[in-house]
This record gives sequence, C-alpha cells and structure tokens, in this order.
Amino acid sequence: MEPLSYYLKNLFLNCNVAWLLCLLSPISLLYALAVYFRYQPQARSPQGNPTLRRGFHTYNNLSSVLTVYAMAYLWMGTLFSRPHKEERFLYPVYPLIALVGAHTLLVLFNVVDVLCELVDKRQVVLGKSAVRRLLLSVVVALAAMLTVSRVAAGYRNYFGTLLSSLCAIVCYANSGG
Repeated sequence: MEPLSYYLKNLFLNCNVAWLLCLLSPISLLYALAVYFRYQPQARSPQGNPTLRRGFHTYNNLSSVLTVYAMAYLWMGTLFSRPHKEERFLYPVYPLIALVGAHTLLVLFNVVDVLCELVDKRQVVLGKSAVRRLLLSVVVALAAMLTVSRVAAGYRNYFGTLLSSLCAIVCYANSGG
C-alpha cells in the first residue's frame, strides 16, 4: 500500500512541466470560465433560447474543454483514492495531463495578453509577442532540462550495473567456465 506521494512523484517524473501546469489547472479553469461567461454576450438561437457566442480562441469549444477536465479529474480522483498504487495504472492519465497542461498554458497566454494590455496600451502588439515568447521559452527550456536530467540520471545510475554485468560475463567466459 503506497501513499499518495507515490503517484505525485511519478507524475512529476514522467510528465514534469505538464504535471506542474496540470496542478494549476483548477485556477486556469476558473479563469477560463469567468472570461467566457463575463465577456460573451448572450445571443438568441432561432428557437429563442439563449446561447453563448464564441469566446477567445482557447474557449471556443467550452464543452470539449470541460469534458477533458472532467475526465482528467475523475481518473486522478479514482486512482489517488485507491490504496493499491502502481505506475501502470497512470498510463491512461498521461494524455489527459498533457491536454489539461496545454490548456493551462493557453490560459496563461491569455492572462499575459490581458496584463500587457493593462500595463501599456501603446506597445500591446510588441509586448504581447515578446512576453509570450519568453513564457514559451521558459516552459520549453524547463521541460527540456528536466527531461535531459532524468535521462542522464537513468544512464548514470543504471549504466554502471550494466557494465559490471558485462564485465562479469566476459570474465566468466575468459576463465573457461
């Protein structure tokens, strides 16, 4: 019986930045919903029912976003509540974590856009693109650094065992055994 920290550590090792973004997802979902419902005027469908118009490019299909979030939260809630934990149980969750992390990054881009508009209305286009590039560069660099460090640690920690096994086989073969 493993503690909850077993899954949290494994998810960080396997999904690194996507998992960190997924941990921010409740805040990003609330922001996305607030923006969607606050800034989208209600229109009338041909039958007279109120419908929501399309929002930001990230929120143009709110039902799909909510479906992915619901699936991810249900899977993680189910897995985290079980006393028997194995890494193989996490495999179905990895794509959902990637999707939720990607949506969180898009929401962060929209937050950056809003903040750039609030700070300086004249340099909005230049400021938005520069800050977006910086944010994306930081996320990609962090993901690359964590991934390379994990590969290097695996090589360093397991290659010695492989070499000693090969030496033992070669020595055993040379001794005539």
